Amino acid sequence: MATILQFASNGDLASIDSLYVEAEEPGTRLAGIRDWQDNNALHMASRYGHVVVVDWTLSHGFDINERNIVGDTALIIATLHGHADVVIRKAFARPKMHSLTKNSPPVNAANDHGNTALHYACFKRHKPILHALLHHSPPPNSTQERLQLYVRNKYGKVPLDRTSLEIRKMVAAFEFMKGNGVVREMGVDAQVRSSTETLDALESIKKRYLISVEPEIEIPFGALNAGRPFQTKLQNQYMLGTWYMSPVVVCRPLNQTIHHSDCRVLKAEVEALKCLHHPNIAAVLGVCLVTPNVSIVSEYVGSKSLFDLLRDANVEMDVDQVMQHAMDVCRALKYMHLQSPPTYHLQLTSKSILISDNGTLKLTGYGHKESIYRTWSIFLESKTITPCEEETRKMTSLIEEIGIEYLAPELFSNHHRKLETINCAAVDVYAFGVLFLEIVTRDSVYPGLSGKEVYDMVSQDAHSGPVIAEYIPEELVGLLRACLSKDALSRCSITDAESQCQDISF
Repeated sequence: MATILQFASNGDLASIDSLYVEAEEPGTRLAGIRDWQDNNALHMASRYGHVVVVDWTLSHGFDINERNIVGDTALIIATLHGHADVVIRKAFARPKMHSLTKNSPPVNAANDHGNTALHYACFKRHKPILHALLHHSPPPNSTQERLQLYVRNKYGKVPLDRTSLEIRKMVAAFEFMKGNGVVREMGVDAQVRSSTETLDALESIKKRYLISVEPEIEIPFGALNAGRPFQTKLQNQYMLGTWYMSPVVVCRPLNQTIHHSDCRVLKAEVEALKCLHHPNIAAVLGVCLVTPNVSIVSEYVGSKSLFDLLRDANVEMDVDQVMQHAMDVCRALKYMHLQSPPTYHLQLTSKSILISDNGTLKLTGYGHKESIYRTWSIFLESKTITPCEEETRKMTSLIEEIGIEYLAPELFSNHHRKLETINCAAVDVYAFGVLFLEIVTRDSVYPGLSGKEVYDMVSQDAHSGPVIAEYIPEELVGLLRACLSKDALSRCSITDAESQCQDISF
């Protein structure tokens, strides 16, 4: 039955009709089939712009108000991906469409970020969609809600805060001509789920999904439809693929000379990581254990990283958003550290944090303790080696890939040559401190220096860590110092860091 999601993604209405004819209690069964991001067939048809499938789902018992894992409705998804025909079809002004569902779409519904369809229409500059939303006018005496122009998301932003001057003029002209069709009330907060409700929903989704699909951790490589590598980093190739109708990333080590003992370690790591379910952690889904394609399979988030966002001059970021990003990372790390046994990231950088389509930060590349330590060992041993020119070039490339500035100072000490002597929680806290400083300044913590120059600096025993600029508010300086202490035992815990983030007021 799970194939309805693939058929909806492809716009294959004939196959969906066949499933409907064959299914017992077809409306209920087909509407209840979801992927691991909690998308149903209506969500998938909205994402890929298949109007006929949208019409079919709404006329066969699908609820237009259903949300996915991050709270997106079908209307938000269609707006986010720019499918004006789907929005217009779903949206509002076609009386014949009102009969297709018990509930007309709530035009002001917000996802877990507090963003409504109007937020995304303005931010993405989707003028046809914006036009459809603005000209939504419910019939007289209708219980259907009117469009609100000034709903504030979790970051305090209304739709017009993040858009172009042309869009603002378009909205202003509409207000002047047909202002009675919208709600102008300022400062209306979006209704969003609490963090507790979100985590409870995630746990429910996890249980339902594991029941609906084969929970085996080992995945045949051929089942992934992996394409050509799109990135090579830290001796790994990264490929896009699909698994159970969802996009995935396949991480394949270049060196496929892998012993059975290595496979056992890798399988054990992935078994532990697969149990992690958090809104800000990219899910690990399984592992391929047959050479020459030993690989780890993870959720596909997107190609844009926090590193890219921080350096994008077109993206405005106020203090509230800075603290929200810090809180998202803190909560994800806290969740990992409180597992039994604990899971540690150990590779936290702004490049390892990806941003989904709707703006959610997700940590990637976490938890592979043994393989990460082998990478660290290159640096732990390099102080006694005089490399040739070719080795220097390779070393410089590796330094820039690993993010040497994020490594805690104790990793360069001789007495930490063994993995069991490393305080992994403190290593993550130090990396978070560097990341937080990068978020605050929107720049490298060692600006103007090459990766090799940074390595030469941070590997010295006398190095005291990155400089905290004088212009940084004092409230933030305390948290930065608590995270960046040279002494691992003096650093705060990630739980303390989260508490300090919550306590900071502006």
